[in-house]
Amino acid sequence: MNTESRNESVGVGTTAPQDVQVNLDPETLRKIMKDYKKLKRYMKSPLYQIKKMDGKEEVISKLMEDLEGM
Repeated sequence: MNTESRNESVGVGTTAPQDVQVNLDPETLRKIMKDYKKLKRYMKSPLYQIKKMDGKEEVISKLMEDLEGM
């Protein structure tokens, strides 16, 4: 992990996306990727489709509500 930090403010139109540098902890990134893959696999499963039709699906629905609430 890079301990050097820079204080840069990103405003509207001030910095191009390719110029922004983000330092992420590799362990945190691996955990996020693992969770993402697990959720994508769940969404492709028949169990998810059945729960979605019944209206009892809670995992993805909750995540979508949290995302819309931001």
